[in-house]
Amino acid sequence: MVIIGLGTGRCGTVSLSKHIDRQDGARCSHEGVRLPWVVNEGRFNKAYNKITQGELSIVGDVSFYNLPYYNLFLERDPETKFIILKRDRDSVIQSYLKKTKGSNHWQSGTTDRKNPWDESYPKFKAKDKADAIGMYYDKYYSMAESIPNAFHMNTEDLNDPDKCIEMLAFCGFSNPTFKKFWANRG
Repeated sequence: MVIIGLGTGRCGTVSLSKHIDRQDGARCSHEGVRLPWVVNEGRFNKAYNKITQGELSIVGDVSFYNLPYYNLFLERDPETKFIILKRDRDSVIQSYLKKTKGSNHWQSGTTDRKNPWDESYPKFKAKDKADAIGMYYDKYYSMAESIPNAFHMNTEDLNDPDKCIEMLAFCGFSNPTFKKFWANRG
């Protein structure tokens, strides 16, 4: 079984990967192999092979940039499960602004320094960085609505034992366990 966690980033993806990785018989990375936003099948194949290597029956990766590749995941394994995390829009924007001072991954035509992460985000013609991040957020969740085999949860639900157990059962764990933690504050 392959589990792919999705979310804009700054929404609990580290915590989600830890929830999955702590389950018996599972291995789940967080941003294991960086992919470009514009689909590149060759790079996807390398990432997929890394995600699925080994003998474990349940493997996964939680990465914002996996979203444009969801069809390729399903082509490889039609039973792939997707977990879609969503944090409120303003909190995501503020968190990204705080984390990415000096970089602007989202706004086309920016004079900010170039960064290896730039290729992993879509670009927008926006009045400023905050507006571009908001446009990214809107596009992201609009795209995520159409994904089959998906379990949607809010970031706050990562600390709700019942919701996490429900999500882990959806993923195929027969005896899911829950541990409350906050993996990546900010």
